[in-house]
Amino acid sequence: MESYPLNLSPENVYMDNEFVNMSAVDAVSKYLKRIGKPKKSTEIADALKRGGYQTISKNLYTTVYTAMFRHPEIFEKTNEGWTLKEMI
Repeated sequence: MESYPLNLSPENVYMDNEFVNMSAVDAVSKYLKRIGKPKKSTEIADALKRGGYQTISKNLYTTVYTAMFRHPEIFEKTNEGWTLKEMI
């Protein structure tokens, strides 16, 4: 795993426009793979927004939740939040 200076973790370090031009499924997958632990839908939506994810949706949370819900082959909802099936 990469090391981050000043006690920063992969959860709160974003590259400019890290999620630009990505589908919701691809952006969520990339984020969850990077942080390596389950996250709640609101936390994922906030992270994508800070990382430059673009949408015309009025509610990014709904977009993120729907993308994960519609792809049970990729995402799994646990007591801790959403994660990638490949990480279980």
